[in-house]
Amino acid sequence: MESEKIEDIQRAELFRDYLIEEKCEFRHYRATNFLKEAHFYLETFEEFISKEKSSELTQLDKHADRLPESQRGAFWAQYYPIHWSEIFEKQLRSSFIISLSSFAEDYLKHICWEVAIIERVHEDPREWGHSIFKETRKFLKNQGGFSSPTDSDWTFLYRIYDIRNVYVHHGGNLNRCRDASKIEKFISLQPGISESNGFIELEKEFCFVVLEVVERMIRSLYEEQVAFCTRAA
Repeated sequence: MESEKIEDIQRAELFRDYLIEEKCEFRHYRATNFLKEAHFYLETFEEFISKEKSSELTQLDKHADRLPESQRGAFWAQYYPIHWSEIFEKQLRSSFIISLSSFAEDYLKHICWEVAIIERVHEDPREWGHSIFKETRKFLKNQGGFSSPTDSDWTFLYRIYDIRNVYVHHGGNLNRCRDASKIEKFISLQPGISESNGFIELEKEFCFVVLEVVERMIRSLYEEQVAFCTRAA
């Protein structure tokens, strides 16, 4: 048992040396690839929705033009393609926000894990559960000496995770959420997101804003990691 413990310590020290030497580059490389894929995915499905919705409206316009003016209102009330906004836009955009939040959560846990290894802290941040963003922020500041990202970006990330939870646990219904007031305040200050009849409504603009903030945070965190590894060396 003693020999196994010594081997574990040796492996940990070798991994620590590797992280310091490589400046935690592998994690950043994977994150960068994920964000490139996220960009491509977002642009592709938004382009698809816009193109297909426009095509369907064009076809419906042709039918409406052949009707008397008095019948066109009823025609559009019955045939307007609301499925693009009610199904495709709503589902794809909310899924994108959920996926991006989960990525940020996992990424921060792993950064903290690498900091813990380098600092020889006997704790595995990957096992943290609740209030993960606040916990990781505090850990990176106290153990790693991180001063970035900015307060505003961290706060933005907190609210995005709150919105993620509204979708995951309440189907996007703010009326069923305990912390609805702070989410509503956040929504009122952001472009491309609103509240309608108690439900969160997402526009494509907001998805791009969230992606931009996450990308900026990843860059800031990696700069802090490089500086941290340099100090540790």
